[in-house]
Amino acid sequence: MRFSPVSTLIAATAALSFTACTSERGLTVQRPAEVSVPANARRVVLLDRTQPRSGFSNSFEGWTSRESGMDKELGQEMNAVLQEALGANGRFEVVTAPGRYEGSGTGVLPEPLSWDTIIQVCSRMEADILIALEALDTDVNIDQRERIIQDMHHGRPIGRARTEYYATRKTTLKYGWRVYDRRGRIILDMFTDHSTRNDEHMGTNKYDAKNGLPDKRGVVEELGALAAHKYARRFAPTSAVVERILYTGGDRRLRDAEKLTRRNDWEGAIRIWETMLTDPKAKLRGKACYNMAVAYEMMGDLPKARDLARRSTDEFGNKWGKGYAAEIEGRMKDEVRVQEERQLIDAQ
Repeated sequence: MRFSPVSTLIAATAALSFTACTSERGLTVQRPAEVSVPANARRVVLLDRTQPRSGFSNSFEGWTSRESGMDKELGQEMNAVLQEALGANGRFEVVTAPGRYEGSGTGVLPEPLSWDTIIQVCSRMEADILIALEALDTDVNIDQRERIIQDMHHGRPIGRARTEYYATRKTTLKYGWRVYDRRGRIILDMFTDHSTRNDEHMGTNKYDAKNGLPDKRGVVEELGALAAHKYARRFAPTSAVVERILYTGGDRRLRDAEKLTRRNDWEGAIRIWETMLTDPKAKLRGKACYNMAVAYEMMGDLPKARDLARRSTDEFGNKWGKGYAAEIEGRMKDEVRVQEERQLIDAQ
């Protein structure tokens, strides 16, 4: 579909007009843990399931990438970092199962562990939850290039041309965990991700350029530690900043109220918006009601904010109110979960 210059200009003008008639306010909200672990779970066992299966495909991959040696110890090292990070959370007692279990041996999750295996490991370690590192693969690619440098003065070459040699290395770590609930016999989480680091070094020859790169083993260990810390955060409540929209244009009262919100005087702004709820124009009534919902959320009264957001749509036809009310409803549920999770942490 082709758009004429006129239609493109109209769309751009409409978007600019909406932006000019609104403003944003940042709000810090609490997010529950991304992995919801049962309240009665106290002991967690970590398992390394990164042992490649015997077979040509995995052997060939290990031979071509020459990373099988690093991956062999990396899984245990990542679980050690995860154990420390989860222990610092304060909610769980974390132990590690000995040995290394067979999985895909790649960066792709294999089929889930059997429940017989899960129950056997958890029983031996007296654990309620099993967290298995099941995908792990390191890929290292090195590219070398060179360029000729010639110094110039007033457009004329000075001295002899020299060659600079560059080595660039891209290190990619693919990984994935599963979380098993022994008692509920359900998988609580299935997570995969990857991390990448690029390094470059210049040398006087190709050998110097390549050998000047940071230690490969150290780079892989650093990526593994960062991955484990990142995964540990999925088990704890977090905070995030979200943006809320205020209507600020189209009426002097909206602009006056917006000035009060800049001084964090939400109650003063509400008084202005309340006077607009009887305005002859339904659109202005809807904007004022919507803004009041934002104000009450900012002040922490989530039920009041939700009700006003619904009213802005149901009574005044504001198109954003219904979705905003659903977002506040979700936030209310999140806050209940966060409170429960913090109580579990404090109880330990």
